[in-house]
Amino acid sequence: LIAPTCELHVAYIDPYGSERHGDRLHIHPIRPTRWRWKLFLRLFHTPADPYGDLLPQLTQIVERVRPDMIHVHGTELSYLALHEHARRSGIPFLVSLQGITSAIHRKYAGSHSTARLRRTIVKWGWSDRKLLPQTALANARTLRRSAQREHAHFPFIPNFAGRTHWDRHIATLFNPAARYFQIDRVLKPAFQSSRWNPLPLDSPNAVLHTTLSDATFKGFEIVAEACWHLARTGLDVEWRIAGLQADSWSVRMARAKLRGRFPDRHFRFLGKQDAAGLVDSMLRSHVYVLSSLSENS
Repeated sequence: LIAPTCELHVAYIDPYGSERHGDRLHIHPIRPTRWRWKLFLRLFHTPADPYGDLLPQLTQIVERVRPDMIHVHGTELSYLALHEHARRSGIPFLVSLQGITSAIHRKYAGSHSTARLRRTIVKWGWSDRKLLPQTALANARTLRRSAQREHAHFPFIPNFAGRTHWDRHIATLFNPAARYFQIDRVLKPAFQSSRWNPLPLDSPNAVLHTTLSDATFKGFEIVAEACWHLARTGLDVEWRIAGLQADSWSVRMARAKLRGRFPDRHFRFLGKQDAAGLVDSMLRSHVYVLSSLSENS
């Protein structure tokens, strides 16, 4: 919902996109130069800044639009460097924090070895089109470069927005003079209105629920090993995994690591779920398990 007095310009990476202009909403897709070639090269090495050529395009958009404020959502890409142009132009600049890559990159591998990351191929691409794969190790290097970018630019960001104590601590750690704005997230009604009641302890099995995404630092291989330890004690475990399928690459990595110890029959992969599906699974579980090694909210 855009306020009647607001005009919003949104810039994002999409090599396939085209500009769209409405009454108060304007879309500006940006395309890295030689992006197909860069995708291919990422199979073999991680360039120092694969998105460095985005900055001139963003600067041109800012010069053309002349906004009253620039908002950068997330800190993963070279958008952060736009603060320098904003300062020279006298435009207020705000960064909203999502994941902090300075912390995430230290936990990216989870309990996997560097050798396994090097061997593992993951899908990667822009938008909903999967173009070329890359190694998980290259993904880790990209994340580390993003963390270096945070260290370089955070001390000069004048305004941060966040939702957790961790967000506030990170912002003031890097720039004690920065202004911090608390912007809480709103839970969907299904989560607000539902109440969990413990299942009977004499139920025939132990039902656990975990919500994950397909990233190594979310810790699925730790879930798999924990499930194996529970099952070998004789406990009948049903572990529901929302967000993953049986063929998700983090599941395949865990299966390759644990081999015969991978507890296939004890997992129920739910895939992507809407709010109602997640609530239903959690209400019918004994325990919610958070396995992520680096989490914000």
